[in-house]
Amino acid sequence: MAERDRQIAERDQEIADAQKQIADAEKQIADLERQLALRQQNSTNSSKPPSSDGLAGKPRQGGSTKKNKSGRKPGGQPGHRGSHRPLVPEGQVSEIRSVLPEQCQHCGHTLPGDVTQVQPSGDVQRHQVTEVPPIQPQIIEHQCPDVVCPECGKHTRAKLPEEASGHFGPQLVALIAYLTVFCRMPRRAVEELLKQVQGIEMSLGSIQSCWEESSHAVAGRVQELEQKLPAEPVVNGDETGWRNNGAKRFLCSFVAPSLATFWRKNEWPSR
Repeated sequence: MAERDRQIAERDQEIADAQKQIADAEKQIADLERQLALRQQNSTNSSKPPSSDGLAGKPRQGGSTKKNKSGRKPGGQPGHRGSHRPLVPEGQVSEIRSVLPEQCQHCGHTLPGDVTQVQPSGDVQRHQVTEVPPIQPQIIEHQCPDVVCPECGKHTRAKLPEEASGHFGPQLVALIAYLTVFCRMPRRAVEELLKQVQGIEMSLGSIQSCWEESSHAVAGRVQELEQKLPAEPVVNGDETGWRNNGAKRFLCSFVAPSLATFWRKNEWPSR
């Protein structure tokens, strides 16, 4: 009887030890699953901002990394009706060029090269080519003559209008702001684009001055949006950091249902 009780006690102890090992293993598995889930989170499957995506996160699907599993070649498939660029009405065409054959493709007879001397038959085959027109800079010269007053005989000269205070017009200033801010083009690339495409030669300093002028022009509107931001019911915030000549910079965005504002900071304040 004593031997049986001893064996039962030993088995109970073994079962208790096994249950403890199972519980420890389950806890360890849960911890590993939690860590793996955290490592696979990025801005596409969680509330994390895109700036926090790193090499540890699960890669985004789509783009060049997505494999074509269907086995079909890229592009339109056989039997698919392709889409073609529609022809604009002739009234919107800038120039019409008649292309005439030099000789008959049946007998080889030479055909007249004047469209008024040929006898067309059937519908005309139309083909349109869209091209960028030649671009020439529009230079506006403001002249302020010295006018003599017929009453007193003294001279008077008008002041330049406000829009002529600088050397570059508002459309050109807005284009520089669009290229540098929205398109994120370097100043030197903008300088080359204006020279090669627009025929406008500008220095890097003038481009920077136009950029600052556009910034000052929208300063009042930006301040108005900043004042409205605290009254918005919901605001989403995010920041993206980068380095400029070794110094840390931050671009902060605050997006509300009706407006969005951006700030660039040289350093992030302590939290």
